[in-house]
Amino acid sequence: MRMTDRPGPRARPAELSRRSVLLGGVVVVGGALLGPRMSCDAPPPTVTTTVRTGTDPIGTVPAGLVGFSFERRTLTTPLFRAANGPLVALFRLLGPSVLRLGGNTVERVGWDRSGAGQAPSVVGPPDLADLRGFLDAVGWQAFHGTPFATGTASSVADEASIASAILGPTLAAVALCNEPDIYFLDAALKAVVPDHATFLARWGSFAAAIRDATDIPLAGPDTCLLQSSQAWTVDLAGRGAAAPEWSTQHYYRGLGNVGSIDGLLQPDPLLVPVLDRLAATAPAGRYRLSETNSYSSGGAPGVSNTLASALWALRLVFTAAEHGAAGVNFHNSGTGAGYPAIVQVGGEVTEVRPLFAGLLLAAQAGSGRLLPTTVEGTQIEAWSVQRGDGSVGVVLSNPSAADLVVDLPSPGLLTGPTVLRLEGGSLAATTGVTVGGVAVAPDGSWPAPRREPLPVTKLGTTVAVPAASAALVEYRLAPA
Repeated sequence: MRMTDRPGPRARPAELSRRSVLLGGVVVVGGALLGPRMSCDAPPPTVTTTVRTGTDPIGTVPAGLVGFSFERRTLTTPLFRAANGPLVALFRLLGPSVLRLGGNTVERVGWDRSGAGQAPSVVGPPDLADLRGFLDAVGWQAFHGTPFATGTASSVADEASIASAILGPTLAAVALCNEPDIYFLDAALKAVVPDHATFLARWGSFAAAIRDATDIPLAGPDTCLLQSSQAWTVDLAGRGAAAPEWSTQHYYRGLGNVGSIDGLLQPDPLLVPVLDRLAATAPAGRYRLSETNSYSSGGAPGVSNTLASALWALRLVFTAAEHGAAGVNFHNSGTGAGYPAIVQVGGEVTEVRPLFAGLLLAAQAGSGRLLPTTVEGTQIEAWSVQRGDGSVGVVLSNPSAADLVVDLPSPGLLTGPTVLRLEGGSLAATTGVTVGGVAVAPDGSWPAPRREPLPVTKLGTTVAVPAASAALVEYRLAPA
């Protein structure tokens, strides 16, 4: 279910740079989604609304839907190791998924088959061995990014072959290329790949070399702009033998230097048409948003690190699932007051930000059939998942200024309905954000989250969803 789009103010002009020429939010970054905020001395109104869940599925919520993306350079640090207990615990909270390694540093960090590991500018076999230990510890797989403009077909094929041998079943794909549609913003990259025709020829030679070296699936081209998806992602998917096994696309809501909470929560009219196009054209329908987050260039302080980002993430995850995505990889780079869900310095986790709470609530909803969900009466967002064991999880997100009481009618008598809450007091909260009354700690602990029992009636159940919060309602239907 998606909220009705409303127009917003135009974005302020931004200086052209590699990361500021950005997907769907280039011109759509503002807009008051929910009207004026309530004054601090007036209690917000309480509104009753109804959310109805249907029975005929409209899509699938796949296992591994919520993933992460990290820069390739992190492979040369002590981050991804089985001994990194806090990071292992945090990844385990989200369940098995896919870790994508790439980003801008994919062209700045090379390959040395004789490398000793943890060298600042090259990946070596010991780095891949550390990664394998980490992936085994968390039960995840990897999309392993390799240099395209700064590498050679032979060196990338050699890395792919050794990565396949070391990573084994944890290697889901070799990812080739990163944002070729904006190479023109980097003189060094543009000198190697000046146009689309050169890209296609280079891609063909690299893909052939990789496939001669290993049978691991190929993923790409990690197109940056939504506006470029047709010319780059979709076009490559239709190139026959040269096409990757996975289509990959990036997505940011807008530019980091003009981001706002209202702009973040404004639905993006460019997104769904691109997702549908990817679902229709990706090889075997397989595509991932391989790099995404709220605002580009590390995020917008006071926006990307707030509770609002958690509610935005819920919408993105379930919108992507409804439109056929196999997964959404949230980019996690930088240490400033921006978008990392997990802040780490030198491989040590130092902070868990509100975005992680949104990813955690989405993961707690589980995988299974995505059921049609309709909202009557107000601007709450809702998505319903019927899991393999027959239980149902209904995710409710309330970014408005009104406290809501939500009626959840059901086709039969419910058993054991509970609610798991995501709360933090305000959309602008940067600390104190909890899931089940408990904040996720930097050591990865999330002790004894509270699932509150809900009342059962002949018509279903009712749950309060305060302003600037989200909730996961879980229940089963009693046998007829």
